[in-house]
Amino acid sequence: RAAGRAADRIEETAAVDNEVYRAFREMTARLDVADPETTTAREFERAAVESGLSADDVAALTDLFERARYDDYEIDGDDERRAIELLRRIESRYAEGEP
Repeated sequence: RAAGRAADRIEETAAVDNEVYRAFREMTARLDVADPETTTAREFERAAVESGLSADDVAALTDLFERARYDDYEIDGDDERRAIELLRRIESRYAEGEP
C-alpha cells in the first residue's frame, strides 16, 4: 500500500524534478539496510529481492533509477509512467495485510 501511496504522490506532484528517482526512493524506503546513505542502487536491489519483491520489477525500477541518476539520460513521460506502473505492481503484489 505504501508503494501505491507513493505512486499517487508522484502522479499528483507537478513540481517533481525526477519522478523515477523519487519512485526508486519510495521503493527502497522500507528496506532494512545497514546504512541507507551509503547503500548503492544494486545493494538496494538485492535487499528488495531478498525481502521478497519481484526481481523483474525491482530490476526494472533500478535500471530506470540508474539511468536517471548516473547517466546523461533525460527521463521522459514514458519513463515516469513506467516507474509509477512498477510501484503500482509492487503494491498490488505485496501490500496484502499492510495497513
